[in-house]
Parts: sequence; structure tokens; C-alpha cells
Amino acid sequence: MDYIKFAKTMEGSSGQTFNLSGRCPHCLKMGNFIKFEKDHQVVIIKQESKAVGGFAGFRVCPDKQCKKIIFVVGKSEEDFETIPNPREFIFDSKSIPINILKHFQEAVDCFDIKAFTASIIMIRRSLEELCLDQGCSGSNLYKRIEDLATKITIPDALIKALDELRLLGNDAAHVELKNFDKIGKDEALIAIKITFSILNSVYQMDDLLDEITNLKKT
Repeated sequence: MDYIKFAKTMEGSSGQTFNLSGRCPHCLKMGNFIKFEKDHQVVIIKQESKAVGGFAGFRVCPDKQCKKIIFVVGKSEEDFETIPNPREFIFDSKSIPINILKHFQEAVDCFDIKAFTASIIMIRRSLEELCLDQGCSGSNLYKRIEDLATKITIPDALIKALDELRLLGNDAAHVELKNFDKIGKDEALIAIKITFSILNSVYQMDDLLDEITNLKKT
């Protein structure tokens, strides 16, 4: 719901405690949140919207190894948010070179706080580092992506998608460029997904093959 702020409307609790399920923002596991105390009635003020009635309160993560406290605010059991928000994109960082990973992780972090333009810029930085790591040559990112296609084995569609990400990154970094109509959540999320698909293909496929090989009987 993208709640901006809320204000408590009455002292004490509302007398109702909502049953909430979701992803813990700390351990990222799904579960039924444990009730911590009675919820409070609040007025929720959303961006560009009128105030509406809602609730706010605390929950505990049901995972035995987590058990961290979660703040919740919302309108119903189906319409609520946790604070902090859980990550929308979760990925395995294994075998991704640190010089690439730090930029890609920052792209994901920016996405989580809805800094979508910053996320796209860090995706472009991730692509620059990918090309550098693979020894690609060229005077600009477009030419380095072309060279990348000769060095790694991935579908042609993903190479084409890389060039689209380059253009999206151009728009994010330069106000005068308009290859895309906008840069928002959808554009940032697909950029993250495409980039990780390529990173997974380049750096993690061998790990998966090793795992299945190790499962064979000797």
C-alpha cells in the first residue's frame, strides 16, 4: 500500500488483533506472524490519497531461529505492510565476483527502498563490471556488450536484453535521453531479474552441475 505515515486516533488498543501472514523482513521466510499485543486503531495517510482507518501493531517472526519483532500497519488482514518491508527480489550470491556483486546488491537495496532510478544506475554499473570481468573490449558499453556475446554462452535473447538494459541505464543517468517512457518499479524489477539471469548463467551454472554430479553414486 506504500504507507507514508499514520497517526494514532485513540488511546489504548482497538480490541481487535488481526491474523497476519507474510514474509519476515529479517529472515525472509514465510509464515503466520505471532501476535505480540493488541493492535491499535490508527488513521493511515497515503501519498496522494485521503486518510483512511486502519490498524498498527507488532508481531514476532514464527521462525525459531529468527523470532525478531516486526511492526505492521494496514487496513485488513489482506492489505498491510511490514516495516521494514521484506525484499521483493531474493537471490543467491554464490560465486558472483565481489566487484560485480557489490553493485548488483546495491541495485537490489535501492529497489527495496523504492529508489528505482538509482537501482537502474547500479544495474548499469553491474553490467560494466561484468564486461570488465569477462575481458570485453570496446570504446563504450554497447561495443563491450557486443564483445561479451562472443565470450559467454547465453541465449541471444539475453544479449539483446542486455542492450535494452544499457538504454534503460542511459535514461536513468541522463535526463535528456528518452528511450523508455518512464523508470519505475516495473522497469527496475525486470532489469534486476534479467541481470541476475545472466549472472546466474555465467557464474553459477558450473556450481549446479557440480552439485548434481556429486549426487551420483561413486
